[in-house]
Amino acid sequence: MLGHHPTAMAWLSESALVIAATPEPKPEVDQSDCNQNVVSTSSSNVIFIFTLTSAADKQMQIGNVSQMDQLPLLAMAASPNKGVLLQSQAGGLQALPSKPNAHLVPLPSLPQPCPVLLAAPLNSFQDETPAAVGLVASGNLYWGETLLATDATSVAVRRSGAGGPFLLYTTRTHFLYTIPFSELGQTLQATSANVSNRPLRKQGMGHARQENLYSQMHAAMKPALLAQGPHARRIEQGGRLVAAPPGSHTAILQMPRGNLETVCPRPLVVAAIADALQGHEYDRAWELAVDNRVDLNLLVDYCWPAFLDHTADFVGQVPGDQDQADLLAALRPGSTAEATGLYGGLLLSVHTVDPQGHDDVQSSNHFVPEDKVAVVSRAVREALQARSAAAYLRPIVTSHAITGDLKGALAAIKEAKEAQLLHSSPGADSSLPDGHAETTDNNELEAKAPTAEEGMKHLLLVTDFEKLYRAALGMYDLELAFMVVAHSQRDPGEYLLELQQWAAIRQVPLRQHALNLHLRRFSLAMRDLVDAGPDHFQRAIDLARDKGLLRELMKLVEQDESQWKQVAEVYAATLSKRNMHEDAAVAYLAAKLPEQALGSYRAAGEWRMAFMLAGRLRWDEGRTHKMAEEMVAGLSSLGQLASAAALAMQHLNDVDGAVSLLAQARHWRSALHVSYRHRRSDLLETVIGPAAAEAASTGLSDFRESLERVDKYLTRYKHVRQQHAALEAAMADVGEAGHSVMPDDATEVDDAASMVSGLSAYAASTAATSTAASTGRPASTVGGRKPQRNKQKANKRMKIKQGSPHEQVALAHHITSLAVSPEDCNSSSQLTELLILLGHQQDAQLLQQRLSQLIAQQSEAAAWVAANPPSSQDQQQQQQQPNALGPAQSGQVVPELPGHTMAQGWLVKGQWLQPAESTPSHPSG
Repeated sequence: MLGHHPTAMAWLSESALVIAATPEPKPEVDQSDCNQNVVSTSSSNVIFIFTLTSAADKQMQIGNVSQMDQLPLLAMAASPNKGVLLQSQAGGLQALPSKPNAHLVPLPSLPQPCPVLLAAPLNSFQDETPAAVGLVASGNLYWGETLLATDATSVAVRRSGAGGPFLLYTTRTHFLYTIPFSELGQTLQATSANVSNRPLRKQGMGHARQENLYSQMHAAMKPALLAQGPHARRIEQGGRLVAAPPGSHTAILQMPRGNLETVCPRPLVVAAIADALQGHEYDRAWELAVDNRVDLNLLVDYCWPAFLDHTADFVGQVPGDQDQADLLAALRPGSTAEATGLYGGLLLSVHTVDPQGHDDVQSSNHFVPEDKVAVVSRAVREALQARSAAAYLRPIVTSHAITGDLKGALAAIKEAKEAQLLHSSPGADSSLPDGHAETTDNNELEAKAPTAEEGMKHLLLVTDFEKLYRAALGMYDLELAFMVVAHSQRDPGEYLLELQQWAAIRQVPLRQHALNLHLRRFSLAMRDLVDAGPDHFQRAIDLARDKGLLRELMKLVEQDESQWKQVAEVYAATLSKRNMHEDAAVAYLAAKLPEQALGSYRAAGEWRMAFMLAGRLRWDEGRTHKMAEEMVAGLSSLGQLASAAALAMQHLNDVDGAVSLLAQARHWRSALHVSYRHRRSDLLETVIGPAAAEAASTGLSDFRESLERVDKYLTRYKHVRQQHAALEAAMADVGEAGHSVMPDDATEVDDAASMVSGLSAYAASTAATSTAASTGRPASTVGGRKPQRNKQKANKRMKIKQGSPHEQVALAHHITSLAVSPEDCNSSSQLTELLILLGHQQDAQLLQQRLSQLIAQQSEAAAWVAANPPSSQDQQQQQQQPNALGPAQSGQVVPELPGHTMAQGWLVKGQWLQPAESTPSHPSG
């Protein structure tokens, strides 16, 4: 009790507006830690400092009495164990230590006289940190010389407790801010200054407003509460702070109606949870998280992996099975405690300790692995099973379900059901084993254990019915599947018929086959048919052929030679149907079926392997000769003339036919070689000569047409480029005319405007096409017909269509594609040799001249296109162009005749290259 000091009694009677909040003591905390100073002045300018020495007995004693000489005080603030802060009406700030006969210590003044004054808990009147927090009636809130807010309405300081001292204040926008003193400088710079709701004219608008308009629009689109940051919460309009009790996670607000309400600011709650987790007080942390609707992942994420090391402690302190199930159901990947997590911003000021007891400097990272859910669920499940698997059936099945292990969850329910049936049987032994001290506790837990039916109902709450039903069928347990149906919201009659049909299949492999077919697990269904015996092996082959599992079936029966050959034969036939004849032949050989392998080699055109097998099968000469004739005709029809000629020569000894086929294939040297090797020089005049004349005539005609096409398309390309240049110039002139004075001769502007209007559709189409080409997604190459359609569109776009927006690119591509191919150069080289051999040197010269002119003219055209490529807008539509190789890049050289020089080849790739320095020379006539 306070002594009978008359002045003290007068102070107590006159200070009706003083409300003091005392700390809530803990049993293990010394009462001396709860000392708190209360100050008062009397009418004779005497300052009394009272010290609350015992929170339990509500006892006070006078710590210091000081006489003030004519000091007009505006506000006072007590600082625990340090003294009192005094602010004069002029704004001066002084400190009076609680020591006897102490003198006033001058301190830096606040920017304004503050009727509401609070002592900063971190200040010792000697360091450089601000000593006081002051609030002005206008709403300015100061911490020393720092302006924290401009629209504050009340303020309080929570001096001690989890997370350290906090500053709490309310604003005119009806928000309560709770910020640790250690973060005042960095946190409030981004919150109070941006959400003070001051008029825009006071925040310096003008040009800065236009520059920040984009960021302001994005900030306005955020939810109001989210924009305030993690330290703010909305309160009732007109609420005022009364007190923030030390050591508590609550704050007391007075509403406009006069009633007092207690709120739990989220920063204080999170700090209290972190403090409890550091002390491994999981029961207190759980209660705080549940009561304040905090994400339960925080209990696991904070100071990871400390939770894994103390899972048994958590299970012991939070024994409720539903509580454990709630924790497991709430687990999500990621971390809520990391810097970018849900509560990362609230844990920056929390002093953390690592599992070894050392300060954890980097605790704000809280790195959590990707498999957090699986790791935590497994650790909790093991701890629960160590206590009582039956009592914790709900959280155990939940731990399986959240990781996708539905079979494990169903197995736990099945085990519980079997245990129930065992205990309920008449001969069950209910005696207790000796030597176990925890037997009584386990019996109490098992007495409250849920039944298997209750576990199934709980599992259906956290799992989709269809997935659970299919998982039960995948376990081949029809009774368990019916249990899933019976405890769901579905009509059991819808599933009872099919369950009965499966149950009627007596043979286990066949029943499993039916279930796997229903679940579309074809590989397992095929294995079940193999296990069912030889009578069902053909069904396994049919299933494997339909589902593309023949290779897997071959591996499955590789120990049984007869079955393996049977599968290999079916596999080879399947490859033949897919026109993979060479692979089919190999499969037939592996199955020791040479006749079928020979047929596949014939279909593939591999005549050498076919005749090899015919020799191994000891075919007679007539049969071999007939096959040779048939294969020659088949290869000729397929365009494989050289192979057909070799086959006719080797197996039919048909020199005439071989030479004729070689001449058709334009293999002039080979035709000459075969003719003279078999002393058939007459074929040079009867077969090779006419074919060479026809080839020369066709070549000259093709070269002449190619020369005309090169000239035609190059002329058109130049004309289109001129049109593009005129269009750009006209648009530029019109643009300048729109912003300048009309010239005297308005005819040019009118003509330009007329030209632009006439080509506006062309320009708009080109721009639209360019935009679509630059922003479209690349075509997919996985499944579907979409890539083929895109390819058809690209080919259609590359077709030359006069007036098309793509005409310039298409022309450039076509000009480069007119280059002579290496095959044509090689064929022309052999034909030139043959014409000279036949005595037609002038025809050979003419053929060479036409080829040289084509190479030179196409090279010059390609060089001009490379030097004057299409516009950049058109090039963006063509990412890659096919290569066009001239003869110099192919390795083939046209033989030079005396007095003639061949043109050099020209290389044109997808990129537009600069022309070479050397200019190809024209051959002389």
